[in-house]
Amino acid sequence: MSPRRFDVPSFVNMKQTVQEKFGLSPCTWQLQAAQYQLNSKDVITISPTGSGKTLTFWIPLLFNAGGIIIIVTPLNILGEKNQKEAEALGFPAINLCKETASDQAFKDIEKLKYHVITFTEKIFNIMFDEGHCISEWGADFRPLYSQLGNIRWYLPDHVSVHVVSATMPPHILADVTSMLRIRSHNVARVTRSNNRPNISIIVEEMKFPRNTMHDLTRVLEMRLGDVNPPPKFMIFTNSRISVEMTCNRLWSDVPGHQQGKIVWFHSGMLMEFRVDVMNQLQAGELWGICCTDAAGMGYLRVLERGQQGAAFFDGGILCCRVKLRQGSKRLEQLLASLR
Repeated sequence: MSPRRFDVPSFVNMKQTVQEKFGLSPCTWQLQAAQYQLNSKDVITISPTGSGKTLTFWIPLLFNAGGIIIIVTPLNILGEKNQKEAEALGFPAINLCKETASDQAFKDIEKLKYHVITFTEKIFNIMFDEGHCISEWGADFRPLYSQLGNIRWYLPDHVSVHVVSATMPPHILADVTSMLRIRSHNVARVTRSNNRPNISIIVEEMKFPRNTMHDLTRVLEMRLGDVNPPPKFMIFTNSRISVEMTCNRLWSDVPGHQQGKIVWFHSGMLMEFRVDVMNQLQAGELWGICCTDAAGMGYLRVLERGQQGAAFFDGGILCCRVKLRQGSKRLEQLLASLR
């Protein structure tokens, strides 16, 4: 194992430095996750969406003597977001994807231009953002995820991993631990409850035929848009086709001049478009989006700071509305699970 080239600071010193460099006051759990990394531990951090998990990526860079981190994300848009956040904090970064993985990019990495991967002693650790996807997507959607653990055979022993997620039930945690070959004698966990008292589930009885989707317009009160815009919303469906179909249905229920307030969002869109859509949604320039879960990971905070969200918001309370026909087996199962 390569000797550590830096001293691990105390919580007090870490907090003071983070406040000076980032202008933020870190929480104890964020400092704990960072200190575990500096001690070369494999770390699993579980904390709710929007709680500040990405800060645990950047804190170690203040103390690891110029060490490089690798961040593995399941979606390019998350990589773009992490790159911009790192650069805003003063750390050179590159989002390696199909569009940017050029010969020159790898030459720049080899010259240590960025705080990203290069197979040298300068590697500090590897971060896995949205770590539950390693298990849930590895079988089919992202087959290479099932082989991520093989990277450990190519890395020096001192290089640790840091897995972060808001969703890591026991069976997923066990699967990810096994797939990444996390060493039981050298693992540390930072676990916070992801219970959110401000989130509730509301079951709406459908009043129109399912294929019309008029219930979405009704519940969101979009026909009142000229007077009062609807609450900010994200409507999730399971495929690109259904996303576009849902958006077209909603357009048919609002005047033409308001149709631009609703857009669809999925992984088939250009990166620039997806980033722009999220910025517009956060700024309130859009009413909402019809999307796949490509919009969910790392971006529900866009809604959490508004008045409504995820299927929608009202008065600061996040409401996930599930529209099912009354008396259906799925509705009965849902209501039973809430008792």
